[in-house]
Amino acid sequence: MRQLTISIPDNHASFFLKVVKAFDFVKVEKNIKVEEPSLSAEQKRILDGISEAVNEVNLHKKGIKKMQTFDEMIAEFKEEGLIP
Repeated sequence: MRQLTISIPDNHASFFLKVVKAFDFVKVEKNIKVEEPSLSAEQKRILDGISEAVNEVNLHKKGIKKMQTFDEMIAEFKEEGLIP
């Protein structure tokens, strides 16, 4: 296992820790008490999206969920009119 030291500005530390802890392979050895800043609606939306994506990948890795292939994703985007 590799250990990393990361320096994060205080105003982003809480958000970063929430994102990192969503990954099941990350172990936070020393959880420093960080004041919970109020997240903007956009930050909350991003965090929720990342958390949902990580959960889906973890379910896929456990064999519980089948992920879309790239071609299936492109076809879906075309159906929704997101790409031509």
